[in-house]
Amino acid sequence: MCVSTDVFCFKICRKHRPKTRRDVLSAAGSIFDPLGFLGPFILTAKQILQELCTIKLGLDEEIPPRYGQCWESWLDDLPKLSSFTVRRCLRPSEFGQDTSNQLHHFADASEAGYGCASYLRSVNEEGKICCAFLF
Repeated sequence: MCVSTDVFCFKICRKHRPKTRRDVLSAAGSIFDPLGFLGPFILTAKQILQELCTIKLGLDEEIPPRYGQCWESWLDDLPKLSSFTVRRCLRPSEFGQDTSNQLHHFADASEAGYGCASYLRSVNEEGKICCAFLF
């Protein structure tokens, strides 16, 4: 959480380690995300880990090349999470009095995973609309 901007944010530092199943497990498990904002991103690492377990790769064995490229791509995207933020406040202070509030939920699933996102849609006295991401 960044107090000065009142947003949820993430501090990510990529550690260069050998490309092993242990590295995938460590990297995926080291991202602290109790509210699940990064779930779609972390899912890719979990899928890679699942495939490595399926082929019975040892914890300290090097990742086969066909999985290595996908893993490297995920690691390259990891630092980008440092610029991802979610506003903590649901409405700007100048928004005024609400006349209407609605919760909107979206869900989807596949064989690889499932997810749900919830938003709060507020309308003020002037008819202005504000949408805020919840979970």
